[in-house]
Amino acid sequence: TVEDGEDVTQLVNLDGTVAKTFPFMLSGLSMDGRLVCRHHHSKIYDDDGPSVQGRDEGVALIEIDTGEATRVSSIDEMISMHPDPDLYRQYHLNMKMEIFHPTRPWVFWSLTNGEVAPFFDEPKVKAIFACKLDGTGLRYVGDYGNHPIWHHTDLKILCNQRMTDGRGLYWVYDLETGDNYGSYENPCGGGHPSFSPDGKYYDNDVSAD
Repeated sequence: TVEDGEDVTQLVNLDGTVAKTFPFMLSGLSMDGRLVCRHHHSKIYDDDGPSVQGRDEGVALIEIDTGEATRVSSIDEMISMHPDPDLYRQYHLNMKMEIFHPTRPWVFWSLTNGEVAPFFDEPKVKAIFACKLDGTGLRYVGDYGNHPIWHHTDLKILCNQRMTDGRGLYWVYDLETGDNYGSYENPCGGGHPSFSPDGKYYDNDVSAD
């Protein structure tokens, strides 16, 4: 939503009335309705170092009732944690896919240039980061995870990976054990996976071709 030329985010009741308006873009609402996750404008890195475009406030968790914000990460922090920081240093980066865990006090998000990469002829990059809701435990999870989702109870993230030959591979990151592994090859290139309500299965679409 845009008000007076500025981006805002609204929490809307099911009857269509606006419950609350935030004077910034955000994504993600905690399951208890207490927290929202805010992302910032992009930051551009060039040969002379970082140059700020818009605000660089990083990822913040905000209490809905009080408006109190806790910043949990910045682009600089995430790049410093990445095993290949030069892969991200030169690109137009922003956050997206801020998703709270359904039952555990965790949230993850993606650091990516995916929205602007085609316009700047950049290779697409995307990394997943996560932290606890008190702002501790920030960690790099892994790269190239498309459409990531949390498991209902475990600290596992399921996403799809697009392979160089066009096929897809469903990938699991386990934050408790540190393991990550390919779970199932999807010949039609992957999609938007989701877990069953009991968390035992996830869906997979297979092309007739």
